[in-house]
Parts: sequence; structure tokens; C-alpha cells
Amino acid sequence: RAESFRANRAWGDAPAPDLKGFLREARVDVDDIEFSSPSIHGFSFWGTACGATVRINKSSPRYGFRWTLQMLLAHELCHLLYDATPDHGVSILSSAEETDGPTEARANAFAIELLLPRSSLLNALQGGKPDGDTARKLMEHFCIGATALAWHLQNLGVLDRIADRHDIAIE
Repeated sequence: RAESFRANRAWGDAPAPDLKGFLREARVDVDDIEFSSPSIHGFSFWGTACGATVRINKSSPRYGFRWTLQMLLAHELCHLLYDATPDHGVSILSSAEETDGPTEARANAFAIELLLPRSSLLNALQGGKPDGDTARKLMEHFCIGATALAWHLQNLGVLDRIADRHDIAIE
């Protein structure tokens, strides 16, 4: 789904644009607010009365990092695109406690593929595993964090297990 979303916008293998600006241009109401719980990362909802809305939690320990913001916005974009229905809208809270389940797994997979396309990653690796320098360059160029990169590498079969990220010194 992320691959076709990118293709429809002619992003190719380039890094995604600033997603906060992109969403605002698409008339999504995006704002940073302070939630009472720091375990809540963000919230997306859509309804006929209010339109598409994303809120980012300023009290989350992940708040303030550019790569985290991009990942969270891409994740919430997936919810807005694929979880809303005309009859029921959508209301999804993204938190540290709610990471399992097919809806969250799909949103995470969409987010990382939107930010770092599989083709870009595999081209950069040229058939091998990344060394620390390659990993850092990918993270900086595509605005993603170490954990997201490690999971993407594992999901594509490049790393055998998430613990391998320490072997390539991505953090």
C-alpha cells in the first residue's frame, strides 16, 4: 500500500517529504498537544463533521525527534487512509501499550515502507548487510530511527533477528 501511495505522488525512491507539511497541504488538521499520559504517542480520527485529524503528544518521550515525528505521522496516515469508512469514520490511539494486532502492525509496516522504500534500502545494501556507516546514512537520508531501520531490515530478511542491529552498530 505504501508503495502505491508513493507511486501516485511520484516520490520514486526519494525520501518522503516533511509529512506534517504534506498532511496539512492535504487538509489534514495536524497539531501537537499535551496528553495526560506520556505513553500515548499520537491519535488520528476522521469523521464527516471534523474531517481528518492527527494529534501528536508533546508529553511522549518520543516527542521532539524528527525521525519519530515522520514515523508517527506516516503511521497515523495509514490509519486515516485504510481504517476509516464513510459510515463509521475512524478513531485510533497509538500508544506504547497498543503495539500488537494486525491494525497496528499494518500501520507500522506502511509507515516504514513510506519513509524508506524497499527498493531504496535493497539498492543501498547491494545484497549485503549494512555496516554502521551505511545504516547511519540511510537513517539520516530517509529520516528514520535505528529501531525502525532494524525492524525493516529484519522484515525484509536482511537481518536474522532484531538483536543483529547491535552487530552493525546502528545505534
